[in-house]
Amino acid sequence: MIERGRGKREEIARSFEYRREVYMDFLKEWDTYRYKIRRDIWNLEFAGLAGGPPADYDVEHDDFFYQDLNDRLEAIELFGTHAAQFQAKNAIRSLQSWSGDDFDDIDYEPLKLFKKAVRADLRIPK
Repeated sequence: MIERGRGKREEIARSFEYRREVYMDFLKEWDTYRYKIRRDIWNLEFAGLAGGPPADYDVEHDDFFYQDLNDRLEAIELFGTHAAQFQAKNAIRSLQSWSGDDFDDIDYEPLKLFKKAVRADLRIPK
């Protein structure tokens, strides 16, 4: 009976670590994309192509461009809470709708709500 209790505690600890890890991976990847988008926009402007990508290019639906971030989202869908999943999707949308012009133009509210959902799930005090 004692062995069974220890196994359950270890399973809970592993689950906590998996969730913590996927949440942190998502945050790191989101930040990487923030800089990647800004860098790409800056490079276009520097090259005199300030008009940006072709008019028919739809970055919001470019699954290849966002593949690494979508992979992190998939891990959250496997291990995270529904609240964290919902807010992670919104955080990705905030990047997708960002012009890339200025970091102050990003809607950070979805990312803040994602962090709030993560703190609630992991029971981290404010």
